[in-house]
Amino acid sequence: MSPAPTAEDAEFDGTLLALARFVDDLTYEDIPDAVVTMEKRHVLDTLGCILFGSTTPWVRKVTRSCERLGDTGSVSVLGTDSSLPPRAAALVNGTASHSMDYDDHCQDAGVHAGSATLPTALAHAEFTGRTIDGRELLTSLVAGVEVGIRSGFGVGYGSVRRGWHIAGWTGAFAGAATVGKLYDLDTPQLAHALSIAGTQGCGLLGAQYGAEVKRFHMGKAAEAGYLGAALARESFTGDTRIFAERYGAVGTTMSEDYDNDTVVAGLGEEYRMLDKLTFKPFPSVGQVHAPVDAVREVLAEHAVDPSDVRTVTVRTTPTVKDHVGWAYEPVDVMSAQSNIQYAVATLLVDGVVKIDAYTDEAIGRPAVLDRIEDVKVVVDESLAEETFGSIVEVTVDGESWTNAVHTPRGYPSNPLTGDELQAKFRNQATKALSADTVETLVELIDDLEHLDDVRELTAHC
Repeated sequence: MSPAPTAEDAEFDGTLLALARFVDDLTYEDIPDAVVTMEKRHVLDTLGCILFGSTTPWVRKVTRSCERLGDTGSVSVLGTDSSLPPRAAALVNGTASHSMDYDDHCQDAGVHAGSATLPTALAHAEFTGRTIDGRELLTSLVAGVEVGIRSGFGVGYGSVRRGWHIAGWTGAFAGAATVGKLYDLDTPQLAHALSIAGTQGCGLLGAQYGAEVKRFHMGKAAEAGYLGAALARESFTGDTRIFAERYGAVGTTMSEDYDNDTVVAGLGEEYRMLDKLTFKPFPSVGQVHAPVDAVREVLAEHAVDPSDVRTVTVRTTPTVKDHVGWAYEPVDVMSAQSNIQYAVATLLVDGVVKIDAYTDEAIGRPAVLDRIEDVKVVVDESLAEETFGSIVEVTVDGESWTNAVHTPRGYPSNPLTGDELQAKFRNQATKALSADTVETLVELIDDLEHLDDVRELTAHC
């Protein structure tokens, strides 16, 4: 039971204070078994994304930039021999996690929670002078993931229409909650940590149209969270009414329809990660998955050879059409990951959509570009209330089929299996580590609540 409000509490707005108290009060024993299981899968999925990301040219650029700026330290850039101070390591590893848009996302909240929480937690575990065990790690991660998801609930799609990539901001909150918990900050300090991180949140969706910088948004969120907690530990203060200021608050800045009540509804009793946290079966922006699943189901159900498909019409919401339904051009990998036409055309050419389709060489293949012309994306106003749903019409000579997918694979109500998640991890992690080391990591994470020292994880990376 949380203590009664004090005079010190009165300076904080209600939403900020509730989130800080939740983080402060949370113990491992409070966390339901289903949440522990979900978070262990989340750790596995995120670590795989980080390890694959460490091999990409854009992550190498961020690492080199930190090193050339004189950053030196003892915290691992996972998957490499480099080491940096904790804040910079969180930046690089967070960028690596989001490097292929293969990390988790959350329907309705605009969150890539793992990319902000696991990099900050592992950085702090290596940096701190004390031992952090698996239960403490899981507790801090659950606190961070839940805060990150909830902070995004209130935003609504007004933020997307304004062009914000809100994961760069919700992730800052998530990272601050994670490290603040590991620092054992009290409730007022945690509130300041969240506020300091929140004011650093950033990200513009223009970055998806041919740039490397979108991957960097989650690294910045992780860094902002780490720095927010570290500053709050030194009594540095943030905006104590970040959710409720009349001007410059989260809501009034990000979206005209922000709802603070939604952020804290059921907080501490309902774990929204159970019904919102989503793992991706292929590396692209979340709104791309439903149409690919819908086409894939048609091909399987009617035994259609992809080469026989003449046209595919994807019907989706106005927001999704603007976000990922624009006319594809092979500018770079990021533009391919943010485009429905490219993913569906790849499915028609390869029969699957996998990580190998998202390379500089693959995105301009003539066979795929030829197929782009056969994929149309149009607005369907009947889907206006949906976030990720799509309806497709697949046409072959003389016949066509319509199929709707409202819940793509990977969602909690349509989950990837444990075996699928492990296969995804192995496929990514073996790009950076030996097969034996990868199997060791699978075993350690599967039994994470009994791990005596989290540094055993990073030692294998």
